[in-house]
Amino acid sequence: MPVTFSYIDSGPQDWKVSLSSNGKRKHKNLSKYNLDRSSNKCRIVGCINTFKTRGRMTGVCDVHKKHTSDLILTVSHSASIESLPGHIEIIEKLLEWSKSTNSPIDRFIEKLIKSIIGNIPEISTLAGMTPLSLEVNIDLKSLFEKHVVKVVDEFFEPDNLVSYLPLTTKKGTFPARILALALASLMFCEEANRGDRWFYRHILKDESKTTKLGGAMTVAYYAARQFKWGMDMQKPLGSIFR
Repeated sequence: MPVTFSYIDSGPQDWKVSLSSNGKRKHKNLSKYNLDRSSNKCRIVGCINTFKTRGRMTGVCDVHKKHTSDLILTVSHSASIESLPGHIEIIEKLLEWSKSTNSPIDRFIEKLIKSIIGNIPEISTLAGMTPLSLEVNIDLKSLFEKHVVKVVDEFFEPDNLVSYLPLTTKKGTFPARILALALASLMFCEEANRGDRWFYRHILKDESKTTKLGGAMTVAYYAARQFKWGMDMQKPLGSIFR
């Protein structure tokens, strides 16, 4: 089931941020839909496949070992889709903006982490394709507004021209607020596509079993950039964000 949502920025410029579950890079589904091991039928909605091992805790057949969808981000300006810079360059540009405006970028990143990490359902559930889809209140629009827009609004106010200072990247010039929305949206997508923290935090109530960084990958470079750990972290982290 396709999931789409577009957020039109309320500032003085014509920018739109869109999320769609039609991406092609589907990642392994790490959730466990068959914890009681009571069935050998695939739990993905509409699938009639079975698997040989009744005790398979994932509850998915071999066809559905990967998520049913892939959440991707597009950013448009005046109806034209823009090519976004990578995570590292976005972070560097936001750091430049922070220094030039004396704005608390550390608190922005901290708020994003608390808001997004562990609070975005995995994409198969978000797309309505798992048993959990009926058990939890899932709506892409409300999730995005609560976990992304609310945080960005606090630090990049839509009625403040400072939020729209132009930042020049290798992919073109973007307002600071749009790069902030892009960074937060990328974290949102990574959390849905790669992470299992939401499942363990909200469904099993045992976050310690989380196995993947998910959206936290996006802030790994920021942490290495801001805190001096006595080692050069840019090269290995740069390979993560390609």
